[in-house]
Amino acid sequence: MSNRNEFLESFEGRRYQYRNQMGKNSIFISYKVGKYQTKRSKSLIENIKFQKFVLSELTSIKKNCFRANVAIEFSFKINQSNSPAIQSLLKHYIDLIQKPQKEIATRRKYLLIKDDSQIKALSAHYWKSNKNEEQELTISIRPFRDFISNLEFARDLEFGKFSNRKIYSFSEDNEYEESQRRLNDLDYYKPVKIEGLKIEIDGTKIDYDEFQNQLFEEEKGQQFLKLNSKSSASSILTLITDQPETVKNNSILSNLSKTLTKIERVTTLNGRYNINFGSVPVSQGESKLFKDRINTKLKEWKVLNGKLLPKNPALALKFFYEKPSKVDHDLDNLLKYVLPHFNELINKDRYFKDVTSIEIYQINTISINKDSGNLYLRFEDLGNNNMFHITENLLEKYE
Repeated sequence: MSNRNEFLESFEGRRYQYRNQMGKNSIFISYKVGKYQTKRSKSLIENIKFQKFVLSELTSIKKNCFRANVAIEFSFKINQSNSPAIQSLLKHYIDLIQKPQKEIATRRKYLLIKDDSQIKALSAHYWKSNKNEEQELTISIRPFRDFISNLEFARDLEFGKFSNRKIYSFSEDNEYEESQRRLNDLDYYKPVKIEGLKIEIDGTKIDYDEFQNQLFEEEKGQQFLKLNSKSSASSILTLITDQPETVKNNSILSNLSKTLTKIERVTTLNGRYNINFGSVPVSQGESKLFKDRINTKLKEWKVLNGKLLPKNPALALKFFYEKPSKVDHDLDNLLKYVLPHFNELINKDRYFKDVTSIEIYQINTISINKDSGNLYLRFEDLGNNNMFHITENLLEKYE
């Protein structure tokens, strides 16, 4: 038994458990889409076609619907003109993976999930492809307990628990230091002024000094965003998991754990690239107030920190939802409050006009927000850590 436990705690054992869970417990659906639907533009024929495909996939792999909490990821490869917004696509297809249409002959009451409220972690990617490429919707769904287990493995990899198995390289192990050095170099090597020189870009004449300063500020903004917006598996785990019983029963460890949890929570939910939207709607008539507050908070952030946001790259958004005691908001529904305002107020001045990557998590609600709930937003560089892929990305650095 001890040998088995030693194996399960070893790098090989942890990697085996991770791969086994992904293969055994997860469901992957890949569907070629003729035309993407939304609740407003839905077609019964297309809905039935999609649900029949999902049903056939479930039948072929002999899987039933998930009845416990899940983590689910959607990837929308899309090329149609006037393409729907990501939040509209999510709402529609999350509805479609629940109850089959009455026109479908099946004994199954549900397809992938029974209810939106099962979703405790949601990720979505939105890729605009060339017209000659097929549109494709990919859905990946796993038990939420497996998602947490994957993050725990990622946390241990981040903390160097298996450093003897790591394939070292300067670029990988010193990514933070390299970005910091580049940022420092930018401050040192500021553009040299050349007065009176004009250049032409896209048919428009522009002062060369102005052009150089734009490039300088853009590079500075990109490096600053990368340095100050990166999340870790540890920080997300702190937000979404409870304190272990062994820690609760040990007063010294409990106090230390509570302190570290507070630090992780504060640093993840606060910062230059964070917005606290405050309480979520809990009673009738509060939805409009919530939308107005979101609009105001985004405008305030833009005034204070907008200059720090580069034109590139595309942004990844992480949302964190504290559930109020008497109301349960579906994660996909919360996005519709924020994303239209975000695209209009923040993305309209950037090269990428749409949000292309989203993660939203239900996190532990602190006592002060027990009745009101809360919603937080964190901007990140698109290349920073997506928690649905972080374990696999970290494993690429290990032999």
